[in-house]
Amino acid sequence: MEIGFVKKKFSHQGKFILQLNSPLFELKSSTEFIFFEYENCLIPYKIIELIQKNDLEFLVQLKNIVSENDLLPFLESEVWIEKTKIKKLKNKEFDLSQLIGFSVFNKNTGLIGVLHEIQENKFQQLMKIKTSQNKEILIPFVEEFILEINSKNKIIELDLPAGLLEMND
Repeated sequence: MEIGFVKKKFSHQGKFILQLNSPLFELKSSTEFIFFEYENCLIPYKIIELIQKNDLEFLVQLKNIVSENDLLPFLESEVWIEKTKIKKLKNKEFDLSQLIGFSVFNKNTGLIGVLHEIQENKFQQLMKIKTSQNKEILIPFVEEFILEINSKNKIIELDLPAGLLEMND
């Protein structure tokens, strides 16, 4: 599962900042490997040090990457991890307004539109999305629908139940 990217180097010893794509996920402390894609294959690198800096950033040191030169080929590279080594956070405090302006896609139908507003009501939070036809669509902002939130590319990917989008017509 793609979880983020190498944001920047941290030291001359090959350490770097890993930026997660989504604030709704967190790496498990038992994570031993991350993967970089090379020629359509995922190559594992053993983690020596993993320190959480904030909701989206981790300081990472990998075995066999011991200098800036070793790290250069990986700058801005996507980082992958075994799906079992990431956990979804329940009730995590996170400012949803950071997602305003993200493009929203449904797995089966493609682009829905751009997230315009998060509406609060006593039952749940709703995403107010403007389509390219300037139509407003309301979709519940629930964890079960979210496949990925990619902060780097400002994309929210959903897997919506059949018929949910049509309820907005």
